[in-house]
Amino acid sequence: MSRNNKNIYAILVTGIALFVCSGIVAQDKPFDTIQVNVITRYKPTIHDAVKLNSNPAVADTLHLQKNVKYELENTQYPTSYTPPLIPPMQIKEGAPENFYHSLLNLGVGNFNTLYGEYFFNSVRSHNTDYGIHLNHLSSEYTTAGYGYSGFAFNDVDGYFQKFFTRHTLDLQAGFDNHILHDYGYDIVRFPDLGNDLMRARYDEYKGSLQYASVLRDSSKINEDIKLSYYNFGETDGFNAGDYYFFNPLENNVSGNMKFFTYFNQQRIDVRVSGEYNEYSSSNPIYRQIPFPTRFSINTFNGTFNPYFSTYEKHWDAHLGVNVSYASNLPDNYSNVNVYPDLLARYHIAQDVVMIYAGIDGNQKLNTYKSLADENPFVVVQVPTPFQYTYTPYHVFGGLAGNITSQLTYNASVSQSMLRNMPLFITDVFVAYNNQFYAAYDNVKISNLHADVDYKWKNNLSVILGGDYNVYNTTNQLKAWYCPALKLSAMGKYTLQKKYIFKAEFFVVGSQYAPVETDDGIITGAKTLAGYPDLNLGLEYRYNKVFTAFLNLNNIANVAYYTWDNYEMMRFNLLVGIRLGF
Repeated sequence: MSRNNKNIYAILVTGIALFVCSGIVAQDKPFDTIQVNVITRYKPTIHDAVKLNSNPAVADTLHLQKNVKYELENTQYPTSYTPPLIPPMQIKEGAPENFYHSLLNLGVGNFNTLYGEYFFNSVRSHNTDYGIHLNHLSSEYTTAGYGYSGFAFNDVDGYFQKFFTRHTLDLQAGFDNHILHDYGYDIVRFPDLGNDLMRARYDEYKGSLQYASVLRDSSKINEDIKLSYYNFGETDGFNAGDYYFFNPLENNVSGNMKFFTYFNQQRIDVRVSGEYNEYSSSNPIYRQIPFPTRFSINTFNGTFNPYFSTYEKHWDAHLGVNVSYASNLPDNYSNVNVYPDLLARYHIAQDVVMIYAGIDGNQKLNTYKSLADENPFVVVQVPTPFQYTYTPYHVFGGLAGNITSQLTYNASVSQSMLRNMPLFITDVFVAYNNQFYAAYDNVKISNLHADVDYKWKNNLSVILGGDYNVYNTTNQLKAWYCPALKLSAMGKYTLQKKYIFKAEFFVVGSQYAPVETDDGIITGAKTLAGYPDLNLGLEYRYNKVFTAFLNLNNIANVAYYTWDNYEMMRFNLLVGIRLGF
């Protein structure tokens, strides 16, 4: 330690000693005695330290807030992209492929069968399409023991289509002339009947105009409007014994409108249709010649069918209602009926299996044309020749799906109730018992259906189908001429694009025909045996211009009947050529 430090230390010690001594001398009073009583052990307590807040704030009821607004500014960042060069497509040298506007089929067969068919169509047009179709088929086939059964069918059809940006216009017109003979009479009993007496000539003039939209925007309302007209009648007079019918004629005008759009991924459809039918004929007054007047029957059938469809990942549904109106003059008959229109489908494994079920109903007018199309040997009866067929319900369900892209199937079961279903009965009041009239009955139909469709590229296609029906009638003994079983198998095979093989095989089960007295009273039923029908066809395509074909029908030469006393054509063949130009 240095000398100076030592001196300072001595002075401090001396000062402290003098201060202590002076305090002791100043306490000249005696000490007080204090008694301390200890009750419990001493527990020291450390109080919380009061510290200053590191983040002091002013306690005020007025809160200050800062309003901040953010705005996005769209600024495009400049980029550049240069696509790679695409090599040009090699265009085949030479003239473009030649399309033929005409197709002509010509053929001949046994029984003096003649066949001719011609098609003409426009080619390479973006705005229009038009064409005509001519067809002729005739034969002089006559069944053993029955009258002359020759026939001749002549058809002329034409169409014109105009394509707009968002709409299409379709115009069609045609004329059909079908001549046949009511040959289902016994030539032993009536040997001297001429062919002209049994001839029936049906003429039909028809036309339609359709206007439809093809809008790309699904939120817009698309429309499809079609107007149709036909004039159908038998131009040859008919002598039905004591009753006389002359020139039955039918005029039919119908309109169908369909509107649909999409809303919230649901499709909404509204269908409106109306059909006006006028039938007229000479008044069949019993044993009264000449005919005093003509009578007419006017009917109207209208429907209003709104429904909507919803589609989800594994299911879809169709929900709607069908409101129908029917009237019949001069009977002053009219009614309104409401039918369900429901369908639901559940899809499994991308449509490998689709389960569906539904219920619907409808009504239709049985016209002279619809009855003659089903049975060309029909005769009109009065006073109620035409009635509405009502289907209050048609319940169905089944399985369908695509096992592969080439194989599809469908199996279903259904039950329907048909009120006023037309059933054909031989008219014994016709002198030769060779015509039928429609008797209406309430029939419940239960149906089992199955079909399989297989397609392999463009070379092979096979379609198998079958139906089994159970008919329960109300008034008639049986459902006349309604077979319970129908099976079909159709196939087509193309070999090396030159040879085409076709095969069709049908099996129709037995059916019933009524047994009647001379007074028209049905006393029983007889069975018309079922039958198989095998047809084969062969085509050889030499090139695009020339093709030869051969058709063999009813190869087993089976004698079968679709109507009582009307045996159908047995084995027949048709050989011909097809020309394209």
